[in-house]
Order: sequence, then C-alpha cells, then structure tokens
Amino acid sequence: MHTRRIASRLCALLSVAAISACGMSAGRSNGGDPSPGGGWNDLALASPSDDGGIAEQDIGSIDPGGPQDPNCHEESFAPKKVGDPDIILLQDVSGSMADGNPSKYSQVTNALGDVLTGLQMQNSPIEWGLYFFPSDGDCGVAVNPDVPVAKNNAADIAMAIQAKSPNGNTPTHVAVNNATAYFTKLKDARGHYLLLATDGEPNCSGGNALPMACMNNMQCPKGQTCMMVPFFGGICADNGNEAIAAITAARMAGVKTFVVGIDTGGDSSTLNQMAVEGGTARAGNTKYYAVTDQATLEMTLKNITSQIISCSFALMSLPTQGQSVVVQIGAQMINQDTMHTNGWDLDPMSKTLTFYGPACTALQANPGVVSVGYTCPPPS
Repeated sequence: MHTRRIASRLCALLSVAAISACGMSAGRSNGGDPSPGGGWNDLALASPSDDGGIAEQDIGSIDPGGPQDPNCHEESFAPKKVGDPDIILLQDVSGSMADGNPSKYSQVTNALGDVLTGLQMQNSPIEWGLYFFPSDGDCGVAVNPDVPVAKNNAADIAMAIQAKSPNGNTPTHVAVNNATAYFTKLKDARGHYLLLATDGEPNCSGGNALPMACMNNMQCPKGQTCMMVPFFGGICADNGNEAIAAITAARMAGVKTFVVGIDTGGDSSTLNQMAVEGGTARAGNTKYYAVTDQATLEMTLKNITSQIISCSFALMSLPTQGQSVVVQIGAQMINQDTMHTNGWDLDPMSKTLTFYGPACTALQANPGVVSVGYTCPPPS
C-alpha cells in the first residue's frame, strides 16, 4: 500500500518514544495527507509526563476524507506511559546447578553480579527482583520474593545469590506462578518481565510435595514420566506441562518470560516451548537463550535487557479483525517479522510490540518516534 494512502487510512495511531525521544509531536493536514516534511502538520500526539514517560492525550478521530466502512471505528491516541521495566529473576538453585568446575552456579553468580552492577552504574531504568527455586531444598518456592523489586538493588541480589547453595529439585511452575502473583499485586504501572534461568527440565508436580519415587512410567500420575536420577533411582517428573501452562498464564496477565538454559547439553523441547509461550522465542531451532559459560551468560543478559529497555513498547489497544498494522520509526516503514530476525512483531496477549534483530539495533543506535497505525480496508 502506498505511504500516502496508508497515512490517510489510519484507524488508530499510537506514538511511543524510544528512550531519549519523548515529547516529539506529529500532526495531520485538513485533507489527511502528510505534510511536506514527512509528518502530520497540526496535531500533537505526545508530550512528556512529569515522570519522564508519555502523557495520555485524546487527539480525536482521524478523518480520511472519504466514505468509511461503518464497522470500522476510527480513533487516534497516545499511550499514557511507556513503562520502564521490572524484571524478576527466577534463579534455579536445584542440586544440578552445583555440577561443573567451575560450577554452573558460580558462573551464574559472577555473571549476574557483573551485569546488574554495570546496568546500575549506567542508570538503567530496570528494577530487579529475585526468586530462588526451590527455596526449601525440595519442591517449594517462597510466596514472597527473596529480594523484592526495587531500584539500585544489584548488591542485594548479588549477596543473596552468593549466600545460596544449590540443593533440591526444579519446581519451575511454582516459581512462575508466585512471581506472576507478586507482579499482579505490585501495580506499579511498569513493564513486567520474568527472566527464568535454569539448567534443566522441571521435575516437581502439583504443589510443594516431594516427587514420587518410581521405576517406570506406569507408576507415575498422568502427565508425568519416570526420570532416572544418578545414585537415587527414579522420580515422577512433570513433562514441563505445568511450567508451560504457568508461563502461558503469566503472559495472559501481561508478563513475558525470557528463558535462559544454562549448559543444558543440547536443545530442550520443553525450554523451547516455554520460550514460545513466554512470547520471547528466538529465531532458529533453539527458541530459548542457550548459554554454556559465564561469558555467554553475560552477553545474553545484556542482549535481553537492552531489548527490553529500548525495543519493546506497550500498546493501548489492539487491532480488530480485518485491520492491518503499519509501523514506522520516524518516516521509515518497518516490516513485520514473525520469525524475530529483523523487524517487529506484536504480542496480543501482553499487548506489546517489540523490534528484533537489525531493526532493534538501529533503534538503539538512533532512537526515534515509533508510530503504530491500524489501517482499515478501503470501502468496496
């Protein structure tokens, strides 16, 4: 569709500013055509709020200057606020995290300390929190976070992780459910994310009970398999369905989940599905972030946090059936890319729009106004 025609057919227009581009404006001419400068010449879309976000403005309906589809309600508005992110780290402290030399856990400890401290020194807008799983050496997870979400708490998180020793099983679904419930009560008008760092498959089912012993799959409840554990025997382990369901529920509550697999020894179908349901699947066969050592973990953490800070945007509304989505950075049209290699994709469950690959990198290097339009089909 020609740019001029797209501009005249916008059903809903949101303008969200990347980190350093708040307070920019746009307008439209009386005839609905773009002004010579490439913008809209008389209608301000966004202004800075007191807290540095975007203040909501009712900017009326767009008049395309022609007959309308009676089923298409046309409006335009700016988001009230581009929320700075809260990230809760869900840290696996199961017994297998003690494996390796240096151990997986020691490498996680060093990487998190370095990255979180570095972000804090750079005045990152991210506020962090922490849950350990398990918290009791078996299959339990504390209801409240081990470190609550707060500003400038990198040292608190680093000390908490250093003081913990790996022990127990992997109650992933309990950790996700508890963190999601905490976010629901927090109500701080910020973006909410989970960063799940684990080295293996979930192996706890139901509540906080210790897994059942087994010798074969027939001895396990439906939906579980008998997993052999060295020097112990078999335990009935969740196939990952409860963890996947918990991550799906979190996303429906507006909480996306990034999945980091720590030296998992190869692709995991369960971790892949977790990443897909978390709304953060990567391009390629391995959908989660696979790391093998401290260096790759630090790189991954920096990648995830930079994406959240500057390449993800909250939407005030979603397109209706039959509408198309048009996305621009400044005057440049950006294509949708559902494979998340280069372009944008919309997540209706969490009502977010995220840029990926070179499109994200370009936005980080040269922040500009991001415009999202929902276009209606022309009248027949």
